[in-house]
This record gives sequence, C-alpha cells and structure tokens, in this order.
Amino acid sequence: MINKILIRKSFVFITSFLFIIIPIISFAQLVNPLKDTSITKIVAQLMKIVIDVGSVVAVLAFIYVGYLFVEARGNSGKLDKAKENLWYTVIGVAILLGASIIANTITTTVTNIK
Repeated sequence: MINKILIRKSFVFITSFLFIIIPIISFAQLVNPLKDTSITKIVAQLMKIVIDVGSVVAVLAFIYVGYLFVEARGNSGKLDKAKENLWYTVIGVAILLGASIIANTITTTVTNIK
C-alpha cells in the first residue's frame, strides 16, 4: 500500500518535472559564459574565479580565527582549537597560492608552446 502511494507520487513528480524542464531546455539558447574557445583561456578564467572566491573565504577564515582567539580568553582548550583553526587556514591559503602558481606556470608554458 505504502509502496504504491510512493511510486504514484514519484511518478507524478517526475512527469511534472519533465513537462516543466523539457520545454525550458528546448527553447533555451546555450551561450558560453566565458566568451573564449581556447582551453588555456578557459582554464585561466576558471582559476581566476577560484582564486577570487578562495581569497574571500581565506579572509573570512582569518576573521573567524581571530574571533576564536578573542573568545578563548585564556582557556587552554579553546586556545588549542583556535591555534588548530589558524593552522588549517594557513595551510588552505598555502594550497590556494600553490595552485595559483602551478596553474599560471602551466598556462604560460602551454601558451609559449603554441
């Protein structure tokens, strides 16, 4: 009984979803948002987006770690948690910078080969 109701609801949901989505997809025009066809330019633009978002996240993480240090007020357990989060933030920023350097090096190398 429950399975039949669940199957019926699933069927209704899937068919209504398809009746809504298929016309949208068929009338939509696919446009390249990056405006480039070269893979090196696309990778460079994607890395720029990742670095921009990662930079904002890194700043917010440093602000949060600072808040944790202020909130600790000498409590050794909370200070250890704040120090641990600081290390995680520094490691994340190092990974972000390393990825940026590697991507720029690869992009420059591929561009110079052409």
